[in-house]
Amino acid sequence: MKNKKLGYFSTIIFLFKYMDKMRIQYFLFYIGWLFQTIVTIITPIIFGLMINQVVYYNDLNMFLKIGAVFFYITLFGVVLYYLIYEMYGIIWNKYNRNFRIEMFSKLQNLTAIEMDQIEYGDTINMIQFWSIEAVNFIVRNIVHNINNILLIIVCLGIILRIDVVLGLVTLVFVPISVYASFIGGKDIRKNSDLNKEKFSNYVAWLFERINSFVDLRLNSAVKSTIVEMDDKLGEIYDINAKIAVHNTVVNEIIANLKNIILVIQYFLLAYLSLEKNLTIGTITVMLSFFAILSKALSDIAQNYMDAQQRISVIDRIKTFLERDTINTNNDNLEKLEKIDTIELKNCKFGYDENLVVCDVNLKIERGEKVAIVGPSGCGKSTLLNLILGLYKPSKGSVLINGQKMDSYDIKSFYNRVGAVFQNIVLFEGTIMNNLLMGSNVSEKKVVNSCKYSALDSVIAEMDKGLKTELTIGGQNISGGQRQRIGIARAYLKSADVLIFDEATSALDKVNENVILDNLDKALNNRTCIMVTHRIENVNMCDRVIMLKDGKVIADASPDEIREQCDDYRKLFNLV
Repeated sequence: MKNKKLGYFSTIIFLFKYMDKMRIQYFLFYIGWLFQTIVTIITPIIFGLMINQVVYYNDLNMFLKIGAVFFYITLFGVVLYYLIYEMYGIIWNKYNRNFRIEMFSKLQNLTAIEMDQIEYGDTINMIQFWSIEAVNFIVRNIVHNINNILLIIVCLGIILRIDVVLGLVTLVFVPISVYASFIGGKDIRKNSDLNKEKFSNYVAWLFERINSFVDLRLNSAVKSTIVEMDDKLGEIYDINAKIAVHNTVVNEIIANLKNIILVIQYFLLAYLSLEKNLTIGTITVMLSFFAILSKALSDIAQNYMDAQQRISVIDRIKTFLERDTINTNNDNLEKLEKIDTIELKNCKFGYDENLVVCDVNLKIERGEKVAIVGPSGCGKSTLLNLILGLYKPSKGSVLINGQKMDSYDIKSFYNRVGAVFQNIVLFEGTIMNNLLMGSNVSEKKVVNSCKYSALDSVIAEMDKGLKTELTIGGQNISGGQRQRIGIARAYLKSADVLIFDEATSALDKVNENVILDNLDKALNNRTCIMVTHRIENVNMCDRVIMLKDGKVIADASPDEIREQCDDYRKLFNLV
């Protein structure tokens, strides 16, 4: 997790880590803006020279020559501006896409504990919307600020060269303007952090309420929920109002400072014009530089305040990207070719001081069918998550083929494991796409998997068969049909271990019996671990592991455990 909040320069360092393959484009983008800055500085000087040639020297020929230079520089500026924004489009698209993919990849590889803790609304905002602020920062708060600083330095240098007193007066007001924006930026950052936290909580709350609309109606809670939503939006509105007020106040202070500076500059310029007989061209150049200097100061101040809001967002992204992940893409770890044994040695797991699994010791051999049973809350699903490597034991270790799971590349482990949970995840697309999940298997294997999972009868009733389109989440088919697709999908995978967590809970007896009758054929000597509350499923297994309060209290065959364990008999009403 993060150690401290990001600052301006630490944000730059953090964002530049994600500039792979774009550093040349970014350099060219900066060079383009640098030339644009040079054009901004040169243009008023050339214009001043043109005026002097006409007013004081009556040299029309030189006026036309300088005018031609002025025209070509202006034309160059227009073309350059177009090229800059073409490059900006490339950077914006590439960086935004890379940053989003980085966050999505991180999300895919989070540990189960981290997945339990993230707020999905906040994460969606980060991936889909807040990544844009990272792009804006590297463009506006780095490139534009550097060039604005260069503008200020050059303008001050030229003004000092023309008149030291006027330059010094201008120089005094520059740090005052910057300091005003710095002070205002602190409050904006604080309120922005609070705003993002409140908004994150609000989006998570909104997701939860949308998914619970039936319960809200049935419990007559719709009205109270609307009141709650109004309160949450009110809190967010109040914070946004504070940010807007701070922005307005700071901008007004800076604007007034600019006006004071301009009045003093104009007064001194008028005085110098009389005392030193400044030419009209010189006066024009000075007025232009006053305007350029004023705009550059305003832009720096505004960019700094905008940066505080962006840093607040980027800091949340950094925190997300520093979450713990599984050991993916580690070439130093051994690739797992097969799973012969799974063993838990003195495994403990819990949240804080509350242990969910206590001192579990068990070993499962290849080809075994093992049922994990016990009352609700005894740690069955947690035990599966330990076996799957989604949770890391607080103490003890999980061994695969006698070696610690951490010694293997986790992706190679997942290639050897298939799992079916009670709530099947299906995606928009055809049934076939949901079965294959991008893999390439033979038609015979698809047919057999559908048969063994009792899915073939469902396919036969559909006009388009395996090409039938499913909506998001498979909502256009029943829960039992979704479970059969999930089981068939697991059978199709070339896995050594298949895990079922209440995988047939939504099925009727007829279809469940079809699956149980075909279980040995489908497994074909693969290891099977199932969590179930159905005695029929348990009786199909070679071993039964009975959990109570996170501990293994019995480990025997179905017949033996029935004879030996009172808790087992009570669980299945066999007393």
